[in-house]
This record gives sequence, C-alpha cells and structure tokens, in this order.
Amino acid sequence: MATKQILIPDIGDFEDVPIIDVYIKVGDVIDSDSSVVALESEKAVLDVPSPFAGTITKVLLKEGDTVSKGSLVAEIEVASEGEEEKPVEEPKKEQPEEPKKEEKTEPPKQEEKQEPVAEDTQPVAAAKEEKSDLINEQAPGAVYHATPSLRTYARELGVDLARVKGSGPNGRILHEDVQALVKKALSGMSTATASFGKIELEDFSKYGETERRKLTRIQKISGPHLQKSWQIIPHVTQYDEADVTELEALRRTIKEEMKRSDDPVSISILPFIVKAVVAALKKFPEMNASF
Repeated sequence: MATKQILIPDIGDFEDVPIIDVYIKVGDVIDSDSSVVALESEKAVLDVPSPFAGTITKVLLKEGDTVSKGSLVAEIEVASEGEEEKPVEEPKKEQPEEPKKEEKTEPPKQEEKQEPVAEDTQPVAAAKEEKSDLINEQAPGAVYHATPSLRTYARELGVDLARVKGSGPNGRILHEDVQALVKKALSGMSTATASFGKIELEDFSKYGETERRKLTRIQKISGPHLQKSWQIIPHVTQYDEADVTELEALRRTIKEEMKRSDDPVSISILPFIVKAVVAALKKFPEMNASF
C-alpha cells in the first residue's frame, strides 16, 4: 500500500478560495475523480476531484478554510498494482453469493403482484415522478447542501431549500434547481403549457400586515407579458470591450454637420449600435430565431 496526497489543482487566478463543503472523512473508500471538497469563487462553485482511488487516511482541511493551488486536502492510501487485484476479487466473490440466493425467492412474488396491477399503477407512478421531479419530499428544516450565495438567493425568493431536490454532486442544490422550482410554481406546475393562466398567490397575511392596491391599466396588461417573457426568453448578460475611438470621432463630425443643417438634430452613439446589431443579425440569423 502507498500513501498519496490529494492537492488543490490549478484553479486559475484565484487565491484564498473558501471551502464550502467537505465530501470525505477518514475511512471513506473513493474512486478516482470522486469529488473531495467544494470551493466557491466569486462567480462559481468548483468541485475538486481526487486523482486517486483508495481509502482516505487523513483529512487536513475543513469547511470554512481557504485554499490556493497546491494546498494539501487529504492523504489517501492507494493499493499498488500487485495488490489491486486481491482486494477487488475477494469481496466480489464472497458478498454476492448470499444475496443471490435470497433474491431468487423474491422476483416471482414481485412479478405476480405486478401483472394484474401494471396498467393501473403506471399513471400513478408517472404522477408521482412529475410531482417529485423538482420537489424534495422531506420535512422542512432538513439538512441540505447549498452555497452561502445560493442560501441568500433562496431567502430573497422565499424558497425553502429543504424542499428543493438538488441535481448537483452528492445532491448539492444548484441555482438552476431553485430557478426551475420557482418557474414551475409560476407556471401553475405545468411548464409545458402554452397558455399562461392566472397564478394562485399564497396567503401573504400570515407573514404580517398586507395592503391591496388597484393596478393601472398598463400594469394589468404588462404583468402577464412580463411573466411570459421571464418563462420563455433566455436571460443573458454579456460584457465586452470595444475600441470606439474612430466611431466617436465620426459621431462628433456628423453631429457638427447636423447642427449647421436646417433641421438641427443631436446624434448619439445609439444609431451606430443599432446598425451594428442589424448587420450582426443578418450575418448570424440564428441569433434572431425562435425555437
């Protein structure tokens, strides 16, 4: 047996990144590429995998510690090439023998029960799957794994994370899980529906004093459209830099010429941006398509 060290790999230009979760403990048997800790940078959560398979003998970090490239996470006992075959073969021969004998008596009973009920139980099973697709059926306040930023995000939306089914590693709750649950609730628990009906609001008076006010006509019309756009339009923000020195010089020249005309108009940079967007959409029509 040989002892190896699990180190933090190159995580980019980040230093002193906090650990938000430790997935391993002494005595755990893990595979290579199994996640050992989770790090949270300013923009993302990163799971650090183990490059080795073996048994954890020492864990040197805990939740809340900060790490950088090369920080020691844990020590793992790895079997040498000659030793790998023995421990793998022995348990595989010994363990399955007894369960196989027990399993042989169970399948006939299961088949007999399933035959007469198969047709009736399928819709029920499908309904259960739909219901539990995004919702975690456990008691409120149960233990769950989520980053501090996600906990804040969920509090702002009024979402109980204990009721959210996590799709990340080891059941970790991701931003997408919370967003999916909120969107499904907003669409009346039917994301595939083509019509956007009225949302049944909960009784907010249980949280304190409430006040009802009349909406203007514009507010009544814009509300459903805002809801619809939130559900069907991808929301993307892109930041980039562009050198507009020559463009700004051209804009100033045109602006001065427009001032001397019979109908003086002040020109901003917006018309140039619109022209660039139109040219880009003509070249890449997929960006202006509906799917």
